[in-house]
Amino acid sequence: MATYMSISADLRTSEDMIAIIEALLSDSKIGIASICSFSQSKNADKWFLSGYAIESILGRFSKYMRMKPSEITIVPDSNRNVEYLVEIKQIITERRKHSEFSPFETRRGEYTFIDQSLQTFDLSGIRSWINERNVARVYVYPFVVNSGPSTQFPFRHRFVDWRYEPVIELCLTKHPKMGHVFSLYSSSQVWLERGFAPLFDGLPNADENLRTLNQLAEHVLPPINSNELTIGLSGSVFHDESERIEKCFRRFNVIVEKG
Repeated sequence: MATYMSISADLRTSEDMIAIIEALLSDSKIGIASICSFSQSKNADKWFLSGYAIESILGRFSKYMRMKPSEITIVPDSNRNVEYLVEIKQIITERRKHSEFSPFETRRGEYTFIDQSLQTFDLSGIRSWINERNVARVYVYPFVVNSGPSTQFPFRHRFVDWRYEPVIELCLTKHPKMGHVFSLYSSSQVWLERGFAPLFDGLPNADENLRTLNQLAEHVLPPINSNELTIGLSGSVFHDESERIEKCFRRFNVIVEKG
């Protein structure tokens, strides 16, 4: 059974999806490593890519690498990552093997840290992408800046079986039946007091990490006037600490679901 924590909230319109990205971009304590989306057609042959850690996305969505996209939209962050995104586009188009890590990532133990984040991201591109589709699912990969000796929170956790698992993944969904939904996923156990993920000297402990996750929710949800959260917990390690997790998010109206 999969082990993860999810936090979700209903949105009103596709503009709420944009508002969440805007809120993340405006917070100096939060960085966005990358944003991606795949068209929901049968062949998922249209892609949207922006950011500094696309290799992680390609590893996570490797099933799409078996297809040759008919269209790849890349949105550079000013001039800082133009060459990088053009090279990534060529790798995908030519179906070449991609690197495991981005040149902007630094490994430390089982984590990687990223030293760049989207700053001058043009929201018009992702807004058009969402509005042109009846069904859209946009993935946003944030990280949290901290004051420890390692300047940033782990962008993603690297498991020993070589899977690509982000510490935090945001999924913004537009669907004619489901409506508009904000979902945050994490299979990392840095949030748990008895987690198995190694924590390094100078990095925040489990309580600090969980408070930071709550702060992230408090930052992105007010712009969309949402105060109701559904927290999904899967796996005994998350079930065992459900009360602690729920208490951390006490400002919200919380419904806890255990799977």
